[in-house]
Amino acid sequence: MIYLNFPGLLVVIGGTLSAVLVSNPFQRLMRLKKSLTDAFFGREENGLDLKEIANLSKLYRLGDLRQLEQHLLKVNSPFLKEGMQLLVDGTDSEGLITTLEWRIQQSQDHKHQEAAILRQMASAAPAFGMVGTLLGLVNMLASMDGSDFSQLGFNMAVALITTFYGVVLANLIFKPYALILENRVESATELFGLELKAIELISENRNPTYIKEMLRSLCTSDQLVSHR
Repeated sequence: MIYLNFPGLLVVIGGTLSAVLVSNPFQRLMRLKKSLTDAFFGREENGLDLKEIANLSKLYRLGDLRQLEQHLLKVNSPFLKEGMQLLVDGTDSEGLITTLEWRIQQSQDHKHQEAAILRQMASAAPAFGMVGTLLGLVNMLASMDGSDFSQLGFNMAVALITTFYGVVLANLIFKPYALILENRVESATELFGLELKAIELISENRNPTYIKEMLRSLCTSDQLVSHR
């Protein structure tokens, strides 16, 4: 309990959050909150479902667009669902690829922005730790002319502990979670690329078995393939 100091925590956490709130749009912060929740609880994106893609390919080759649209309601991947819906709606190949590539780029930008916020917090936390140190030293010097040595010790503790809080928060929380988000960007981008390739092959009326084997050969990690 000796390391628990609420005024020191208030200075570091409050200052860091204030700096982030001032310099970032609220919508971006809400996206970061969702991403951190998923990362904290270990929620991963659904992998590439080869069986589902094969079923979509069969329905498209048969020309049964009504049943295909019904099947799309059960598709878990929003990206795959959007791409197949564009295909069903008759979007030309060039427009389809351009739209989906723009979606991938947009997703990358959002995740990089979220990681940048955490990097900003990692930089701000030690700085506000030093602010807390200065405040504690000022209060300590101001109380030296009195006889209350307990107040002197309290201010000294605030001065020292805030630097500790800033360093720990930056290196144990903010930087590691920024790295987690950046790693997830790479995995998500590769998954989107595979789904984009699947949609492109489906639009060419390729054989479902060929599509499955092609996508399997393109996967660089077994984690990208759903085994359900």
